[in-house]
Amino acid sequence: MIPDHPGADARADPGPGYGPDLGSDLADLAGRLREAGIGVDAARVGFALAAVAELGPVDRHSLYWGTRLTLCASPADLVAFEAAFAAWLAGRRQPEPAGPGHPGEPAGLPAPSPVPPSVAASSAVAPSPVEPATGGLRGTGVPADPADPAMPAGSGTEEGNTAGDGTGAEGTWLPGLRAVPTEVLARRDLRTLTDAERAEILALIARLARTRPDHPSRRHRPGGRRRLDPAGTLRTMLRDGGEPAHPRYRRRKVRPRRLTLLVDVSESMTGYREALLRFAHAALVAAPTTTEVFTLGTRCTRVTRALAVRDPRRAMAALAEVEPYQGGGTRLGRCLREFLRAYGGDRRVRSATVVIASDGHDSGPAALLAGQVERLSRLAYRLIWVNPQQGWPGFRPMAPGLVASLRYVDDALPGHSFAALRDLAEVMRR
Repeated sequence: MIPDHPGADARADPGPGYGPDLGSDLADLAGRLREAGIGVDAARVGFALAAVAELGPVDRHSLYWGTRLTLCASPADLVAFEAAFAAWLAGRRQPEPAGPGHPGEPAGLPAPSPVPPSVAASSAVAPSPVEPATGGLRGTGVPADPADPAMPAGSGTEEGNTAGDGTGAEGTWLPGLRAVPTEVLARRDLRTLTDAERAEILALIARLARTRPDHPSRRHRPGGRRRLDPAGTLRTMLRDGGEPAHPRYRRRKVRPRRLTLLVDVSESMTGYREALLRFAHAALVAAPTTTEVFTLGTRCTRVTRALAVRDPRRAMAALAEVEPYQGGGTRLGRCLREFLRAYGGDRRVRSATVVIASDGHDSGPAALLAGQVERLSRLAYRLIWVNPQQGWPGFRPMAPGLVASLRYVDDALPGHSFAALRDLAEVMRR
């Protein structure tokens, strides 16, 4: 039954039980609603989070109306919602005397004030868009991977869609909303995150760079109907007595594009270094045979073998042993020259996508850095420069070497947030 008049304590102190982990609490409520027969997916929980935030302070009033207007798909769901909400609220805090509400209202429910116009305009039945064809986390762009060890058992599978197990009606992963509950957190600067938020963002980064574009090889294989295979046709003619009755065709083989990441680990990259190295580790684990990772500081170090471990923590520990000078000075020009002398002529660079993750600060001459970047751009298929400082408000490149080098770069992207790294993964897939 819909409460029709406000209660005196609708916006009282919420008391214990309404912690900052609202995404986890709403995921628990979604599980209760699925037990009651209401189909609630991850998209609706995302709408509920936004609605609660729109209604103001997190109290009984905002929780009740924010979840009721977004999690109920039809008037038939209202009775089951009332009971499930009352049970969920009782589990979050000690029972309280029911405020002056509508007769027959379940104990412990708020006596809410009228619905604010901004929420009422969205109607009592919310739409249910979902992340297209991925079953991923809404607002993150990250597909839910059932094989990922960071995901709970049963996620994304038909068996995992039981009530209250943290998966949505379509196999989506509701606890993932704790990682990036809104797009606001995804766009926050990595330096401003708390330890808990940073841990959750790093867990999501591990699923960003999991696909790689293909490119045609010079080798061919039988197939297709557009390119004639002279040698194959000739062999067939010899078997058929010289008659070209069965022409053979061929097409180019397709292989994944190689990727090389050069990550600046100097002191000026503190705050972003770990996230960029985790991104490089994710790319390497996704395609170990076509990915190379190097660190840039006072020297150029190949860390591909150290990062080949699937566990990110063990990989970072192995990298610290190989590159113990993280947080030191920067000699980008010399490091790139050293890299090109050693690897500029092989497949690590030629026809590969090369990513330089650096703020561009260099203690060496600007002409040296610009010359090496120009040479690298001629050899690589695509050169991407990721500068975390580019995401700062009012940023303008001032480092002489960076200013001189950007003209040779195909894409200059920020790398200061999860959203920026997500955009980088999209560019790498082209």
